[in-house]
Amino acid sequence: MAREVTGPYYDTFNRFETALLEPRPSKPHQYGALVAVRSTERNKRAGSRLLDHHHRILDERGQDVYGEASSQELVGFFARHGYSKLGQPVTLDGQELVQPIWREARRAD
Repeated sequence: MAREVTGPYYDTFNRFETALLEPRPSKPHQYGALVAVRSTERNKRAGSRLLDHHHRILDERGQDVYGEASSQELVGFFARHGYSKLGQPVTLDGQELVQPIWREARRAD
C-alpha cells in the first residue's frame, strides 16, 4: 500500500494486510471479499439470496470459498449458509478484527 495514500498509518495497514493473509488456505478457493446489503433490505433475505445464487455457481464449478466475517453475528449468518470457522480470529494489537470462514463446495455425487 502506498505511503502517500495511508500517510502515518502505513505500517498499521501493512501489518493488517499481513494479518489477513496469514490464515488464508493454500488450497484452491475463491475469495469471498464482500457481501453488502443496503440497511433498508436487511432481514428480508437479500444477503441470503445473493449467497445462494453465488454458491450455486461455485458448487457447479466445484470451488470452495474463503472469507472473513466481521462480527459474531455474521459468523452465525455465514454458518447458516454452510461456512465454518477457520482457525482463530485475526487480531491486530490485541483486537479481534475478523473471523476467517470456509465453505466447501457441495459437489454433485
